[in-house]
Amino acid sequence: MSSSGLDAFIYILGITTLLALIIFAIFTIPIWLPTILPALMMFTLVFTFVVLLLTFIYIFLLLMIQDS
Repeated sequence: MSSSGLDAFIYILGITTLLALIIFAIFTIPIWLPTILPALMMFTLVFTFVVLLLTFIYIFLLLMIQDS
């Protein structure tokens, strides 16, 4: 097996594994959704808050730099 053939084989193997995982996740949604939903909502809230905070800090710093 040449290196390019091996690369293609690994690439195809990776894609099929990913597809299998996605299909498995879709079929098992009723099992994992109730457990992951609160964590997901909490993560979304925290993520949004952090992004807003960083945006405000960035704008504030830009204004401070322009004033001087």
